[in-house]
Amino acid sequence: MTRRRAKKLNVGVKDQSSSSTASPQPRKPPAANWWILGGCAVFVTFTISIGLSDLPFSQEIIFVGSMAIILFLMQRLLTTLAPVARNALVGTAVIIFIFRAVPLPGPGATWFEIDMLNFDQ
Repeated sequence: MTRRRAKKLNVGVKDQSSSSTASPQPRKPPAANWWILGGCAVFVTFTISIGLSDLPFSQEIIFVGSMAIILFLMQRLLTTLAPVARNALVGTAVIIFIFRAVPLPGPGATWFEIDMLNFDQ
């Protein structure tokens, strides 16, 4: 998109000196956030190790541990963001959580359609 925009701006330009001012300068890539990368590695290691073990309540342990890791990483990220970006991130996280928390009809709807409404399988 940047190249197309620069090309569109340079259509009527004849000399290269004014052409270079019309095209945007390349941006420096952002620095890696080592807290996020390290936290993701801890998250993966934690979930795989607990998931493959035969611990009782392993699903509950994974849920609580994953929630703690995610909340910690979000807290670290939110401290570095601008207020507008922070609000967008929190709003997106809330919407995703609510969407995933709402149960789907699943087998109950299938039973109702087949047994009560007499639909074919």
